[in-house]
Amino acid sequence: MKFVLGLAIGVALGLVLAPASSEETRTQLKQKARDFNHYRERQAQEKLQEVGTATEQKAGEIGSRVGRDVAQADVKAIPAKSSVRTNRARSKNKQGQRA
Repeated sequence: MKFVLGLAIGVALGLVLAPASSEETRTQLKQKARDFNHYRERQAQEKLQEVGTATEQKAGEIGSRVGRDVAQADVKAIPAKSSVRTNRARSKNKQGQRA
């Protein structure tokens, strides 16, 4: 008698807690796979955007640094150019005085 009672309880619990039908399970698995793919795509897009923003910032920093270095080099070159002109002018004056 205990065996039959245990069997009846097991069957009842099995029916109540039974998994979904195979079609429902496949549908759920497909949906979970789609959801996962969408999640990975969103993550990839966000990461791409982060990398793009970081790249633009770094390029701006490098461009700014190069521009500053070029400007400083030009400023340093101005006195050198003017001293060359001054020396040339002095040489011409000396040559003009000799003649």
